[in-house]
Amino acid sequence: MNKIKIYLRSVNNDNEKRLALFDTERNGAIDELVTYANPGDLIIWKLDNCSNIKTIDSIFPKLKDGKIFRGGNPKKGNRGKTWKYRIPKDAEGDEAYGIGYTIGDGTSHIVDPQIRIKPPA
Repeated sequence: MNKIKIYLRSVNNDNEKRLALFDTERNGAIDELVTYANPGDLIIWKLDNCSNIKTIDSIFPKLKDGKIFRGGNPKKGNRGKTWKYRIPKDAEGDEAYGIGYTIGDGTSHIVDPQIRIKPPA
């Protein structure tokens, strides 16, 4: 079981507020990161240094009957600066989820990245 950290940073892209995400598995994207994980891994979302994000307001599954977020909802920590979730040991497939966050100017945003379970070796 590994720890995978997903870092969040607010960025301007074509004069539009967007979310840069990158993880400890060396994946990165704007708004649509796909994080590869194994069953049992601990996912930790946290603000990047100089992120221009006040808080991570929510991390939530997009599906009610998904195969990854069925082990309960991610838990908020450190006054909304981090969230944690342990992937169930029998998780499989991939699943979209939402990240709600508030940036420095007080506006709230939501993006929809994914977690994908690595196939067995």
